[in-house]
Amino acid sequence: MRLFDLHNDIMTSLLALDEKKRHMQSFAREENDIIYAIWATKLDCEKFREYAKFLCDNSFMFAIEDAGAVGMCLLDNPPPNFMYCSLTWNEDNVYAGGAFGNGNLTPVGKAFIDKLNKWNTPVDLAHLNSQSFYAAADISYRPFVSHTGLASCLSYPRNISDSQVRFIIEKNGIVGLSPVPAFVPGGNSKGYFYTINYFLDKFGGDHLAVGSDFYGCAPINNLDDYESLTGELYCNTAARYGEKTARKILYENAHNFFKVHDESVY
Repeated sequence: MRLFDLHNDIMTSLLALDEKKRHMQSFAREENDIIYAIWATKLDCEKFREYAKFLCDNSFMFAIEDAGAVGMCLLDNPPPNFMYCSLTWNEDNVYAGGAFGNGNLTPVGKAFIDKLNKWNTPVDLAHLNSQSFYAAADISYRPFVSHTGLASCLSYPRNISDSQVRFIIEKNGIVGLSPVPAFVPGGNSKGYFYTINYFLDKFGGDHLAVGSDFYGCAPINNLDDYESLTGELYCNTAARYGEKTARKILYENAHNFFKVHDESVY
């Protein structure tokens, strides 16, 4: 069973670049589709460009996390494997308010979203606070959330509310739920599947996907690699909602969302 992972942080892990490449090539051999995020918050332009060049040269799909940190470094014509961009990390920046901040979407942030719209590039609303979330989602042509939890299952600043989920669905976006201990009840696999099941019962299976956040934080035990995450999620979902829904969550929803992006012309 294939997995489409919306968010993997290996690029800004402490691994050496050659070791990162070895892991990424291994993931590719497993026929998983993975978007590698460049967490830009603590990078200068030189390092950012180094990482972006590495990903482009090796044809890996990539995204930018916290564009406010490197906005002036972005190319006017992004490469086809640049898949999406988030405005902030957890704090406020020149673009918007982060999940742990109090800011709102700024005029500079609105102009940046206009640029992403021109490129037909999705805007990742992960890490935004509520007011920035709605403001950005309202003007983005293709908003989605790459890696999050649900506030109805566990109250946490990074988790999104049911109304935020509905807003994303209304704009034909997807939500990637993450096996991150801080995002789910109990910090374990039971809590993760509880969150998955809550989403499916409340919103159905057409807008749910997976954002692992692997290498970005300590994972949940027994869901800490692609083989275990894919296998456990498939079994949990197929048993309760059927194989078709399991395939949608693991791969098809994300693939179809980004297929529109792939077909765009820069």
